[in-house]
This record gives sequence, structure tokens and C-alpha cells, in this order.
Amino acid sequence: MRAIAEELTAYAEHLEGAGNVEIGPSGPFLAMMSPSRRHGGTVRRIRSS
Repeated sequence: MRAIAEELTAYAEHLEGAGNVEIGPSGPFLAMMSPSRRHGGTVRRIRSS
């Protein structure tokens, strides 16, 4: 499982906005960074229109 997590970490370094790799009960997964406040405001405006 550690080898898979290391592969995902190497892959995530090339992605824009990627966070880090964590190992959960189901195996490794890529945790993305939270979007900016500006993004959240845009989502709320689109949702309410």
C-alpha cells in the first residue's frame, strides 16, 4: 500500500491544486486542496441563479 501511495504522490506533484496522498481504510487516496473563497462565492452565485 505504501508503494501505491508513493506513486500517487509522484503523480499529484504534476497536478494543479493537488493536495497530498493519504492512506485510509479503503487504501490510498488523493486529498485535493480546498478551493479558494472566490471559487466558493462563484459556486453560491451559480447555485442561487
